[in-house]
Amino acid sequence: MSHTSHNSPQSPQMLALRSYLQFKKQRNWQAIRRAEISPREDDRLQTHLLQGVLRHHRWLKVEIQDRCRLPWSKLQDVIKGILLIGAYELIFLRSSKQHHAIHHAVELVRLHRLEARTGLVNAILRQLQRDLHSGLLKPVQRTLATRTSHPDWMVERWIKNYGLEATEQICEANNLLPNPTLASNRVEHVASLRQQLAAIKIDWKAHPIFPELTVLQTNQGVWNTAMAKDGLIYAQDASSYAFCNSIRPFLEGKILDVCSAPGGKGLQLSPNYPGQFLLNDVSSSRLKKIYQNFHRLNLSGHMLQSDGTKLPFPSRSIDGILLDVPCSSTGTIRKNPDIKWVADLKSLLRQTELQGRLLKEAARVVRKGGWIAYSTCSMEPEETQLPLQLSEELGLQTIPWEELPEGIEATQKGFWQLLPSANWMGFSAAILAKS
Repeated sequence: MSHTSHNSPQSPQMLALRSYLQFKKQRNWQAIRRAEISPREDDRLQTHLLQGVLRHHRWLKVEIQDRCRLPWSKLQDVIKGILLIGAYELIFLRSSKQHHAIHHAVELVRLHRLEARTGLVNAILRQLQRDLHSGLLKPVQRTLATRTSHPDWMVERWIKNYGLEATEQICEANNLLPNPTLASNRVEHVASLRQQLAAIKIDWKAHPIFPELTVLQTNQGVWNTAMAKDGLIYAQDASSYAFCNSIRPFLEGKILDVCSAPGGKGLQLSPNYPGQFLLNDVSSSRLKKIYQNFHRLNLSGHMLQSDGTKLPFPSRSIDGILLDVPCSSTGTIRKNPDIKWVADLKSLLRQTELQGRLLKEAARVVRKGGWIAYSTCSMEPEETQLPLQLSEELGLQTIPWEELPEGIEATQKGFWQLLPSANWMGFSAAILAKS
């Protein structure tokens, strides 16, 4: 149990505030993830507060503005951050921590030597607390984009592409807390895994579509357990798991995973096809992490560092290619809420040129009659439909999926898509053969 003083510069609220201001300045999300799986309660609370503010930023800001006598633009960034963190604690931490939220916020104002703002911060948060308790806080009366804290232009695109009902599901799913999902490299280990989770009091449930997957309420302590150190488990989102199952019927000969980091697909597939998989990535640091994961799970894998747009293979020399392209990742907003902060559509789709180059190089090295499985965690048609648009130019043709997992249907020949829901992240896949 941590006993950090709430007046300390190292309190979770202070650290969350610092990280929030750092993110606003640098937009460096990766640098502020270090505390997510820390065994320290204060570290986890810091990350919870920070992710919560980034996930619900727009709605929190509107609720604060409605109760503030000054325009938002007149407040210092540090006061904005303090109010957002305080509002998040009041609304979302329905526990013993909630009644301390206003005290924490006022103390943070004083620590920053902004005593003149203590009355304002105290008044806004106390009014918010009263409205919350009396039922006057009614997010349903806000627009969909506001109450789910998404940019208007992003929500309008999804409504155009998927309809209003599906977009409501997407936006609400994006704001769910990400539940870690565990896979085991052997099905017979699943029962033992769940017994060990129960023994250390970690709540879990079987995935509703893939019952062999184990969904956790928290990942606290999981990676320090014997089952993790002995290589019995690895993290794998259900959508990626579904993709691996859908391509199993095609796996034979030499398989190249072009953009293999972080390695989840290789971990799932390679044990059943030893010696056939080559895992490639452009980044040596990401390849090192893949190697560490393979080593932890007592698996062997052939790995190569090369640029996926300039693969060191002769033309028509590979039987099958997995091409999980870098993308906007809009299907993963639940675990990457910073994606909501992207400035505009051009910034969101900055990877499309690279995706085209990766696909063209894959088409060069795959043999005649071989296949390319193109996948992306984007929901944007410019990225998901790219292989279908370029197929004729590259001598590729979509082919039917031989067998799709339960709950997944091909929306057109050779293509399926999952929209974000309570069961999985957003994901799409296309299967193409070299003619």
